[in-house]
Amino acid sequence: VHTYGYIIEIDKLAEDGGKKSHVSRLGVQRSLLKILEGNIMNVNIIEGKLATVIPFDTSRLTVIGLGAFAGIIKQEKKITLGFNSVSSNNKEDVDYSKITSKDFVDYGMLPELMGRFTSRVYMHTLKKEDLRNILLFSNESPLILYKEYFKNLNIVFSYDDDFIDEVAEGAYNLDLGARGLKVVLDDVISPYLFEVYAGNIKKIHLKSSNDYKLKHELEENTKG
Repeated sequence: VHTYGYIIEIDKLAEDGGKKSHVSRLGVQRSLLKILEGNIMNVNIIEGKLATVIPFDTSRLTVIGLGAFAGIIKQEKKITLGFNSVSSNNKEDVDYSKITSKDFVDYGMLPELMGRFTSRVYMHTLKKEDLRNILLFSNESPLILYKEYFKNLNIVFSYDDDFIDEVAEGAYNLDLGARGLKVVLDDVISPYLFEVYAGNIKKIHLKSSNDYKLKHELEENTKG
């Protein structure tokens, strides 16, 4: 039987840019080397007072590491436009194919560890339209979750299209990926939750502030 193992946020195991050693992170990286060697590895299984050693064939295990590696892209890695190298702040202009193993080592990953990850797949940064679609259609959309939450409280929750665009813009500028959507929405809605819990609001309508400073207007229809 072949098994797949996923290491989420493996970039969190990196040392501080190779400048400052962090024993625990470095130790975890070294411990992963044995798993990636493809040999038989003895695993201790402890149940109560009994300990059993089970051989584990790591050659039947494919390990996939996932991480954002924020900041690994250097200025010289930016895409070249025309005949001259152009410095661009556009996150969508990054040429990920130019990232090398040395870049990961400089980031703080062990050379031996990177040598065992022979294949790499680079995911492009989410665009504003991607974030907008996540906000409107994803089952994990914080907007949809808020809508369901307020529905359970018998509160009508609505929003303008311009508001959706502004949230996507704000999340994109935060550079946190899809997580930025919740950060932006929480920033907008949290100040009004006290009134919601107090039962003073029965309708919420969110609309764009037109200044992209995340200061949105909230229309309140109080009871009575």
